[in-house]
Amino acid sequence: MLKYDPLSIFKGSATPAGLYARNRWIGLDNDSRWQKDFDKTVAALSKGQLANCS
Repeated sequence: MLKYDPLSIFKGSATPAGLYARNRWIGLDNDSRWQKDFDKTVAALSKGQLANCS
């Protein structure tokens, strides 16, 4: 039995790794906050992308 939850650091994370953890490992992909954080992160990452995807 663990004394603490090692995945708790990901529960509020909006980084790509945090979103992956929340989706795959914690099961928060149906949470409205996850979707909002996901959309915001994708928009921020896409903002710096050129039309040729570089």
